[in-house]
Amino acid sequence: MYSGLYRPSHKKSRRFLYEKEVQQILECQENETRKVIATLPIHDKYRASIAKASDLKETLSRLLVFGAGVCRIEVSQPNGPGYIGSGFYFGNGWVLTAAHVLRNRENVNNARFVFFSPNHEIAFQLRPRRAIIHRLLPVGRRPDYHNRDITLVKLGIQYTYGRKKNDLEEWEIDEQQLLEQFSLFDFSSLVQNRFTPTGEVEFSMRPGDPLTAIHFGGEQDAHKRFAFNAQVHEVYKQSPMKVVNFAFSLDSGASGCPVVQRVQGNWVLVGVLFGGVLHDSEESTVATVGQTLLWNQEILHHIRAGQETVEKMSTFKSYNLFVPFPERAQLLLETDVKQAADLAAQHRILIL
Repeated sequence: MYSGLYRPSHKKSRRFLYEKEVQQILECQENETRKVIATLPIHDKYRASIAKASDLKETLSRLLVFGAGVCRIEVSQPNGPGYIGSGFYFGNGWVLTAAHVLRNRENVNNARFVFFSPNHEIAFQLRPRRAIIHRLLPVGRRPDYHNRDITLVKLGIQYTYGRKKNDLEEWEIDEQQLLEQFSLFDFSSLVQNRFTPTGEVEFSMRPGDPLTAIHFGGEQDAHKRFAFNAQVHEVYKQSPMKVVNFAFSLDSGASGCPVVQRVQGNWVLVGVLFGGVLHDSEESTVATVGQTLLWNQEILHHIRAGQETVEKMSTFKSYNLFVPFPERAQLLLETDVKQAADLAAQHRILIL
């Protein structure tokens, strides 16, 4: 769909840096940094905030490392136009994104995951993959696959339980070799108990705090972007999690990307971004912005439980209201169906 080559936007209202611009700043002499920043076609206030940032080169250098773990998700639809979202590597072959980027089982199979290192495009093609959804809504609420739910999709070997080496598909082996060959940054390494933003003294998110979102653009400009020093507009509680609204707009392709912050010298994964939310801002009456779910340990506990269970299940069988009642009763006696049902009840994990 798109190459990984740099194709700059010439809009001076943008509040992000392209990867090539980050590299320009890192490669210039220290006394030339402000001159380089002055030439960038970005919003004046954003330019000023970057120029005044402390430890700028150290920060941008670290963000480039993180960028190696962010992927562009290209979804093709047989009966409609394709679209683009973002995701990030969460260790052991899993990619995490917002559920609305991959709306259902068919779109998981129609998704291409592309990572970009400085000199390589690392693509994982359309395959029949395993995936799970974590419902963020409390138990008893109607599932919402299109808003603030999280999806994790498996790359490489899908599972090993009950399988011999000869049972593995050729594409699984090829993808596993890709994962081992290239060092995709693992964002699960930025999850730390001490800094989990649940409102404790150690880390309490406030309006005005700077965050960084690393994401890809939409259809017109699908290239990696670093929304460095993005300002928080507001923080509010939506049981059982906290949510952050950004103070400026983000492209639709940003949905599913990671949001990080430097806290007391440590980089932490703050959460995952959901695009397309509306709210009033100082600069305009209504703005399309990004909204970020703040992690807490409960969410991570559910995700881990889902990953471990799915990787140990050799088969899945459908259990829903359309299956005749006698067959449903029989299905519940089968171990794999019971595992899936228990997973949904205890951890709000739905298997795709």
